[in-house]
Amino acid sequence: MNQEIIIHLIAQDMRHQYLISGLEQLGFTGGDKHDLDIILVVANLMGIENGKRTDRWTETYAKHVYNINTQNGQQLKILALECFKALQQLENK
Repeated sequence: MNQEIIIHLIAQDMRHQYLISGLEQLGFTGGDKHDLDIILVVANLMGIENGKRTDRWTETYAKHVYNINTQNGQQLKILALECFKALQQLENK
């Protein structure tokens, strides 16, 4: 598992969700149609096969990724690392 790539992908998903949220606040609709499914790539890189992701794992990812209020690169990297560690803890249980 390449931790750096996973953290980078999570940070990029955070940035994407932040931008989509901003567009929705400006009145644009259809943000739900622009999902990149990065969650699937992250799960795969963490060794979770398609269809084997638990609801708790998905909720943990969503809690971290979909509630972002910054697009600062350094902050996103820190938040992405926190998300990665939380997901990793679920895997170790």
